Amino acid sequence: MAFSDVRSGASLRQRIGLVLGPVAFGLALVLPAPAGLSPDGWHTAGLAGLMAVWWITEAIPIPATALLPLVVLPVADVGTMRETAAPYANPIIFLFLGGFILAAGLEASGLHRRLALGIIRLAGTTPRRLIAGFMAATAFLSMWISNTATVMMMLPIAVTTLAVVERDSEPADPHLPIALLLGIAYAANIGGLATLIGTPPNALLAGFMEETYGVTVGFAQWMTLGLPLTLVALPLCWLLLSRLLFPVGDGATTGGDHLTAEWRARGAMSRPQRVVAVVTGGTALAWIFRPVLSKWIPGLSDPGIAIAGALLLFLIPVDWKRLQPVLRWKSVERLPWGILILFGGGISLASAIQRSGLAEWIGGGLSAVGTWPI
Repeated sequence: MAFSDVRSGASLRQRIGLVLGPVAFGLALVLPAPAGLSPDGWHTAGLAGLMAVWWITEAIPIPATALLPLVVLPVADVGTMRETAAPYANPIIFLFLGGFILAAGLEASGLHRRLALGIIRLAGTTPRRLIAGFMAATAFLSMWISNTATVMMMLPIAVTTLAVVERDSEPADPHLPIALLLGIAYAANIGGLATLIGTPPNALLAGFMEETYGVTVGFAQWMTLGLPLTLVALPLCWLLLSRLLFPVGDGATTGGDHLTAEWRARGAMSRPQRVVAVVTGGTALAWIFRPVLSKWIPGLSDPGIAIAGALLLFLIPVDWKRLQPVLRWKSVERLPWGILILFGGGISLASAIQRSGLAEWIGGGLSAVGTWPI
């Protein structure tokens, strides 16, 4: 396919971004640096402007934009290739890689759907309880699987349940569909706050803190803040949706019968599901208790635990005769590798902003705002 064929389908926003990005960087090359800012800081600001424009407009694929520091920073003499490339292998990236592989194990074994159905069944069959069950299941899965993947997994279950409710309930509750679907969307974001691997911005912040300030944010440390926030925000969100914004009734629905039937149809847990449950649970416990375990296992780290858990899914056979493991490499070829590159690019840019003095210059400018008369 020719380049012109690809660009012919670009939106106006992408076309504008494709031009504005280089313009922003070009201005930093031709104009003198502002007072108090070094040329390196000014060039880094230009690169940040270019990347911001291309990320916002998606002029080129977002992960591709994240590769720009590898080209621009060494050429602009803001840092060596070694300094620029090091953040792309930041330990936090391997933490997320291990988390992605564990999530692939959940999906490949079907354990994620079993967990979701089990939580929803426990919640109950009234509309409010149904919403609570879907939100609880979504939030729990989103602690370990990306928000988008969790929502894409929960939506078919929700849509099927709603279809059964609307077909068999007279009259159908008009607020139930919107409250349920919004509940899934919000619960995915709320659940993603709970763990370090719950959503990419969490890991990006942890990587930036370690790369720039030498401050390590561990899995257990994150959970001490993130999990309480999730436990408070999730019920509040449920109350707002089901009682205030889109109030739903308390009568029993047939949706619960459909979920129960689907649960029973799955039968007992398979061996792959049991293996994934043990490995994922053990990995989570190792993350939580790593400060204690480190006393007996020197050098233990959250990324190391994540990779160890991922490797176990490739090692433990579910079929001893054929030595077939839970996961084959083909199962993880679809992992969002672009997100890992995006992490690296963001951390590399942040490191350059700190190294070039741009962060200090911006901080000084913002501190002057507090002296303005009001």
